[in-house]
Amino acid sequence: MTGLESIRLAETALLRYLQNSNCVDSFQACNDRQVGFTWFSRGDSRVKSRIDMIWISSNLLEVLVDVKVKNKELEAQSDHKCVVTQMKHFFIQEKIATDKVVDKRNIYVAKNVKEKAWVKFEKIVDDILNNSKFSHHQSADRQWNIIKEAILEVASKTIPKKRVGSNKKSTD
Repeated sequence: MTGLESIRLAETALLRYLQNSNCVDSFQACNDRQVGFTWFSRGDSRVKSRIDMIWISSNLLEVLVDVKVKNKELEAQSDHKCVVTQMKHFFIQEKIATDKVVDKRNIYVAKNVKEKAWVKFEKIVDDILNNSKFSHHQSADRQWNIIKEAILEVASKTIPKKRVGSNKKSTD
């Protein structure tokens, strides 16, 4: 099996996992007849794909307002377009107003990371994954856990973070 075939199997398994987990592609939920390509080859404009997606739980469909694909190439210096999902404002405000902050958590401040640091981050994650027991024969859940652990391990060492309150309902 070629590397490309292995990647396609993993992508298919991940998409199937999301669908089986009652998640929906937010763009398709709002734009059922549009493709919404998010990537175009710089070398051949006929080569394109919609590889950037925002998946949401199907129980959030009632608060989903709109999803657009926007060209942010100049701002992001990327060959990918940006997917923007808009949800009803009252839903978010109501959730924040009724929840109580009970603990703190770290968030990564990616906007402050320079290009050189991203290259280093990518290389270290690639090295970890190449030396891991990652296999297309594993379940999508196991594959995702390996990827997630690698990303979090490298992020904790290379990306600035800040401590914030976490909105969780109090259990008292």
